[in-house]
Amino acid sequence: MKKLLVTGFKPFLKEPINPSEILALELGKRFSDIDVLVLPVSYERSFLDLQRHYLSYGPFDAVIMIGQAGGRNSVCLERVALNWSENSLQDEDGIKLPQKTLIDSAPASYISDFFPNDWKDELSKIGATTVSFSAGTYVCNALYYRVIHSLTQNKIPALFVHVPYLPEQVENKPEMPSMPLATQSEILSALITLMKK
Repeated sequence: MKKLLVTGFKPFLKEPINPSEILALELGKRFSDIDVLVLPVSYERSFLDLQRHYLSYGPFDAVIMIGQAGGRNSVCLERVALNWSENSLQDEDGIKLPQKTLIDSAPASYISDFFPNDWKDELSKIGATTVSFSAGTYVCNALYYRVIHSLTQNKIPALFVHVPYLPEQVENKPEMPSMPLATQSEILSALITLMKK
Protein backbone atom coordinates (compact mmCIF):
# COMPACT_ATOMS: atom_id res chain seq x y z
CA MET A 1 0.00 0.00 0.00
CA LYS A 2 1.51 3.30 -1.10
CA LYS A 3 2.00 6.15 1.36
CA LEU A 4 1.34 9.62 -0.04
CA LEU A 5 2.02 13.12 1.22
CA VAL A 6 -0.71 15.60 0.27
CA THR A 7 -0.33 19.31 0.89
CA GLY A 8 -2.65 22.31 0.64
CA PHE A 9 -2.26 26.02 1.32
CA LYS A 10 -3.74 28.32 3.92
CA PRO A 11 -6.02 31.17 2.72
CA PHE A 12 -4.24 34.14 1.15
CA LEU A 13 -4.85 37.47 -0.59
CA LYS A 14 -7.60 38.25 1.98
CA GLU A 15 -9.62 35.19 0.98
CA PRO A 16 -11.37 33.63 4.00
CA ILE A 17 -10.89 30.09 2.71
CA ASN A 18 -8.61 28.18 0.38
CA PRO A 19 -10.07 25.12 -1.37
CA SER A 20 -6.67 23.45 -1.41
CA GLU A 21 -6.59 23.36 2.40
CA ILE A 22 -10.13 22.00 2.61
CA LEU A 23 -9.41 19.36 -0.03
CA ALA A 24 -6.17 18.21 1.58
CA LEU A 25 -7.89 17.77 4.95
CA GLU A 26 -10.81 15.91 3.36
CA LEU A 27 -8.47 13.56 1.52
CA GLY A 28 -6.64 12.85 4.75
CA LYS A 29 -9.91 11.70 6.31
CA ARG A 30 -10.87 9.61 3.28
CA PHE A 31 -7.56 7.76 2.87
CA SER A 32 -5.85 6.21 5.89
CA ASP A 33 -2.42 6.08 4.25
CA ILE A 34 -2.16 9.79 3.43
CA ASP A 35 -0.18 12.32 5.42
CA VAL A 36 -1.64 15.84 5.17
CA LEU A 37 0.26 19.07 5.57
CA VAL A 38 -1.18 22.59 5.27
CA LEU A 39 1.40 25.14 4.18
CA PRO A 40 1.74 28.92 4.42
CA VAL A 41 1.67 30.88 1.17
CA SER A 42 5.34 31.70 1.62
CA TYR A 43 8.19 31.19 -0.81
CA GLU A 44 10.57 30.16 1.97
CA ARG A 45 8.43 28.55 4.66
CA SER A 46 6.25 26.43 2.38
CA PHE A 47 9.23 24.46 1.14
CA LEU A 48 10.97 24.30 4.53
CA ASP A 49 7.79 22.98 6.19
CA LEU A 50 7.29 20.39 3.48
CA GLN A 51 10.94 19.35 3.54
CA ARG A 52 10.87 18.95 7.31
CA HIS A 53 7.75 16.78 7.16
CA TYR A 54 9.05 14.75 4.22
CA LEU A 55 12.31 13.92 5.97
CA SER A 56 10.73 13.32 9.38
CA TYR A 57 7.75 11.16 8.40
CA GLY A 58 8.77 9.52 5.11
CA PRO A 59 9.57 7.68 3.08
CA PHE A 60 6.66 8.56 0.81
CA ASP A 61 5.75 6.94 -2.49
CA ALA A 62 4.40 10.17 -3.99
CA VAL A 63 3.82 13.84 -3.19
CA ILE A 64 0.70 15.69 -4.32
CA MET A 65 0.63 19.45 -3.79
CA ILE A 66 -2.68 21.28 -4.19
CA GLY A 67 -3.09 25.00 -4.72
CA GLN A 68 -5.83 27.47 -5.62
CA ALA A 69 -5.80 29.06 -9.07
CA GLY A 70 -8.51 31.70 -9.21
CA GLY A 71 -9.79 32.20 -12.74
CA ARG A 72 -9.29 28.64 -13.92
CA ASN A 73 -12.37 26.59 -14.70
CA SER A 74 -10.92 23.11 -14.29
CA VAL A 75 -8.76 21.01 -12.04
CA CYS A 76 -5.29 21.33 -13.61
CA LEU A 77 -2.62 18.64 -13.47
CA GLU A 78 0.58 20.64 -13.76
CA ARG A 79 3.04 19.05 -16.16
CA VAL A 80 5.89 21.59 -15.78
CA ALA A 81 7.75 23.15 -12.85
CA LEU A 82 9.79 26.18 -13.92
CA ASN A 83 13.03 27.43 -12.45
CA TRP A 84 11.73 30.97 -12.63
CA SER A 85 10.09 33.64 -10.48
CA GLU A 86 8.11 36.52 -11.98
CA ASN A 87 5.11 37.85 -10.11
CA SER A 88 3.90 41.20 -8.81
CA LEU A 89 2.31 39.66 -5.71
CA GLN A 90 3.98 39.43 -2.33
CA ASP A 91 3.74 36.24 -0.34
CA GLU A 92 2.25 36.28 3.16
CA ASP A 93 5.66 37.19 4.59
CA GLY A 94 5.71 40.34 2.47
CA ILE A 95 8.32 38.89 0.09
CA LYS A 96 8.18 39.60 -3.64
CA LEU A 97 10.86 37.72 -5.53
CA PRO A 98 12.61 39.48 -8.40
CA GLN A 99 12.53 38.15 -11.95
CA LYS A 100 15.16 35.46 -11.66
CA THR A 101 15.86 31.78 -11.48
CA LEU A 102 14.78 30.10 -8.27
CA ILE A 103 17.94 28.00 -7.98
CA ASP A 104 21.13 29.05 -9.79
CA SER A 105 22.84 26.49 -12.03
CA ALA A 106 19.81 24.19 -11.83
CA PRO A 107 17.73 22.86 -14.76
CA ALA A 108 15.37 25.34 -16.39
CA SER A 109 12.40 23.07 -15.71
CA TYR A 110 11.25 19.67 -14.56
CA ILE A 111 8.59 17.65 -16.35
CA SER A 112 6.17 15.39 -14.48
CA ASP A 113 5.88 12.66 -17.09
CA PHE A 114 4.67 9.79 -14.91
CA PHE A 115 0.96 10.34 -15.57
CA PRO A 116 -0.52 9.58 -19.00
CA ASN A 117 -3.19 11.67 -20.71
CA ASP A 118 -5.53 8.76 -20.05
CA TRP A 119 -5.66 9.97 -16.45
CA LYS A 120 -7.02 13.33 -17.57
CA ASP A 121 -9.66 11.57 -19.67
CA GLU A 122 -10.65 9.39 -16.72
CA LEU A 123 -10.86 12.32 -14.29
CA SER A 124 -12.79 14.41 -16.82
CA LYS A 125 -15.66 11.95 -16.48
CA ILE A 126 -16.12 13.34 -12.97
CA GLY A 127 -15.56 17.02 -13.71
CA ALA A 128 -13.54 19.40 -15.85
CA THR A 129 -9.88 18.32 -15.73
CA THR A 130 -7.00 19.47 -17.89
CA VAL A 131 -3.25 18.98 -18.22
CA SER A 132 -1.64 22.39 -17.72
CA PHE A 133 1.81 23.41 -18.88
CA SER A 134 2.22 26.37 -16.55
CA ALA A 135 2.03 26.27 -12.77
CA GLY A 136 2.53 30.04 -12.86
CA THR A 137 5.49 31.90 -11.39
CA TYR A 138 4.27 32.44 -7.83
CA VAL A 139 4.57 30.36 -4.63
CA CYS A 140 2.90 27.27 -6.12
CA ASN A 141 5.43 26.91 -8.91
CA ALA A 142 8.34 27.75 -6.59
CA LEU A 143 7.27 24.99 -4.22
CA TYR A 144 6.76 22.52 -7.07
CA TYR A 145 10.19 23.18 -8.51
CA ARG A 146 12.03 23.01 -5.20
CA VAL A 147 10.32 19.79 -4.16
CA ILE A 148 11.34 18.02 -7.35
CA HIS A 149 14.84 19.50 -7.38
CA SER A 150 15.73 19.04 -3.71
CA LEU A 151 13.55 16.20 -2.43
CA THR A 152 12.04 13.79 -4.94
CA GLN A 153 14.55 14.33 -7.79
CA ASN A 154 12.07 12.55 -10.09
CA LYS A 155 12.64 9.29 -8.18
CA ILE A 156 9.04 9.27 -6.95
CA PRO A 157 6.00 10.96 -8.50
CA ALA A 158 5.57 14.60 -7.52
CA LEU A 159 2.59 16.48 -8.89
CA PHE A 160 1.13 19.93 -8.39
CA VAL A 161 -2.61 20.25 -8.89
CA HIS A 162 -4.32 23.61 -9.25
CA VAL A 163 -8.00 23.81 -8.35
CA PRO A 164 -10.59 26.50 -9.15
CA TYR A 165 -12.43 28.77 -6.77
CA LEU A 166 -15.34 27.34 -4.83
CA PRO A 167 -18.81 28.81 -5.63
CA GLU A 168 -18.93 30.68 -2.32
CA GLN A 169 -15.70 32.47 -3.23
CA VAL A 170 -17.18 34.00 -6.38
CA GLU A 171 -20.54 35.18 -5.07
CA ASN A 172 -19.38 38.76 -5.65
CA LYS A 173 -17.29 37.86 -8.70
CA PRO A 174 -19.85 36.57 -11.23
CA GLU A 175 -17.30 36.65 -14.05
CA MET A 176 -15.05 34.15 -12.25
CA PRO A 177 -15.46 30.41 -12.85
CA SER A 178 -15.83 28.01 -9.94
CA MET A 179 -16.37 24.34 -9.18
CA PRO A 180 -18.28 22.74 -6.28
CA LEU A 181 -16.16 21.28 -3.51
CA ALA A 182 -17.78 17.85 -3.91
CA THR A 183 -16.68 17.69 -7.56
CA GLN A 184 -13.14 18.80 -6.78
CA SER A 185 -12.95 16.27 -3.97
CA GLU A 186 -14.10 13.40 -6.19
CA ILE A 187 -11.55 14.33 -8.87
CA LEU A 188 -8.71 14.46 -6.34
CA SER A 189 -9.83 11.18 -4.75
CA ALA A 190 -9.85 9.49 -8.14
CA LEU A 191 -6.40 10.93 -8.88
CA ILE A 192 -5.04 9.48 -5.65
CA THR A 193 -6.55 6.11 -6.49
CA LEU A 194 -4.75 6.22 -9.85
CA MET A 195 -1.46 7.15 -8.18
CA LYS A 196 -1.77 4.34 -5.68
CA LYS A 197 -2.13 1.61 -8.32
